[in-house]
Amino acid sequence: MDDLSKQIECVLAQHRKENIRESTLKLYQLGFNRLLRLAKSMGICSLTQVLENAFLADNLHTVTGRYSSTRHKLHKLCIRKLVEYNENAYRGWRRPLNRNIDKPGLPEYRQIHQAFLAQLHTEGKSKGTVESYRNISCKFLLFAEQSDVLRLEDISEKTVVDFFVALRASWAAESLRTAASGLRTFFRFIEVDESLLYALPRRLPRKTAIVDPLTEDEESRIWSYLAVQKLSMRDKAITGLIMLTGLRAVDVAGLQFNDVDWFCNTIYIVQSKTKKALVLPLLPRVGNDIAKYICLERPTSTSQHIFLTQKAPFRPIGRGLCYHIVSKILRRSEVPKRNCGLGPRFLRHHVASKMMNKGVSKSTISAVLGHTNPDSVDVYISTREDKLRSCNLPLDGIPMQMEVLRP
Repeated sequence: MDDLSKQIECVLAQHRKENIRESTLKLYQLGFNRLLRLAKSMGICSLTQVLENAFLADNLHTVTGRYSSTRHKLHKLCIRKLVEYNENAYRGWRRPLNRNIDKPGLPEYRQIHQAFLAQLHTEGKSKGTVESYRNISCKFLLFAEQSDVLRLEDISEKTVVDFFVALRASWAAESLRTAASGLRTFFRFIEVDESLLYALPRRLPRKTAIVDPLTEDEESRIWSYLAVQKLSMRDKAITGLIMLTGLRAVDVAGLQFNDVDWFCNTIYIVQSKTKKALVLPLLPRVGNDIAKYICLERPTSTSQHIFLTQKAPFRPIGRGLCYHIVSKILRRSEVPKRNCGLGPRFLRHHVASKMMNKGVSKSTISAVLGHTNPDSVDVYISTREDKLRSCNLPLDGIPMQMEVLRP
């Protein structure tokens, strides 16, 4: 057996281990067989650039003689699988992302930046936090290089101020708050002079949005849709769980079997964003939907995550799929679009607003939603129109006079 045949067998064997559907494997086998026949006719026993080009050029339908996009895509996928296997030893289903990420140019800056990222991972920072801090710290170091500040010791208050002035030209004021937070963490890591920390902008505005919660009619339509329509048990369980608890999508996707206590009827998780423990009651409706999914629909898998993808290879879902599921159900329930979109975050707003309308205290709402700062729920206060109307001041007793508007 030549090298090309061995590579193809290894790729297909790996896909079989990942429980890829047999119909998909047969489709790939069809493409690989074409590649082997072409290689044999050309007298080639390994994957070369000449063989790749000839295989990709073979894109005509065998019956009509016209260009076939299906044939071209299949051949392109077969080549991609083999290239990834040869170069990266990658045999998975998803294509790895080759991102062009900016890096500091100076060796000293690059070394300290890599050490900073390693420290963030050691501290258990979330993926989003690490990416945000990586981006802003890299931008600052690149700005320092362009400003001829070639050593960490030469960074001054003026460098920090000039950086934020330049950043303000393309960043919103609310985004500068995140930038200042990330740069503050970076400065503390490199142990700069305290004066640089004071040079960072303070009292920046927080990004907030007034979100109208679900009306009683809209909420009723969603529950009716979940009860009547033929949806997957997984989608029903996920939507019901978020609607009744306000959990973040990333925490729903990461929910595992040992997080659910069926005897005490509680859900215990460590939140992905805050790393804080959160205990919530397992409501009957939520518990029943999750149990039905586990017993009747969940694919057979060794994964400890509760919610899995519906197609092989069966892996834990991500927060992106959570958003897609919730958004699809809300749109099909004819819920009008809000300014924050129709997803798990919108339902999180709805849960907080609903508790507030029932007179639940801010501290309790903050605890249920898993906030570390009780003031984080202040944005939900703006959604209560009756409370806003009660805050207006009467104009009685204020002297007023009529004036004629003149052109």
